[in-house]
Amino acid sequence: EVRAGDVVARYGGDEFVVLMPETKRDDADRVAHRIRARIEKLNESGLFSFPVEVSIGVAQLGAPGTDLL
Repeated sequence: EVRAGDVVARYGGDEFVVLMPETKRDDADRVAHRIRARIEKLNESGLFSFPVEVSIGVAQLGAPGTDLL
C-alpha cells in the first residue's frame, strides 16, 4: 500500500512508521485508509486465528529542523 520511495520501519515493539517524502496530508490520509482496509480484508479472510487491530495517525513535518516523532 506504499510507494517504492516510501520508508516503512519498525519504531517499537508493535509500532511501525511509514515515512512518505514529498506527500501531501490528504494523500497520506488516503494511504492510511488503504492500509486499514487491507487489514480488515485480512481479518475477513480468516488468515489469522485472532483479529488484527490497527490504530493509525498521520503527522506532517512542519518547519525545517522541527521534530516529527
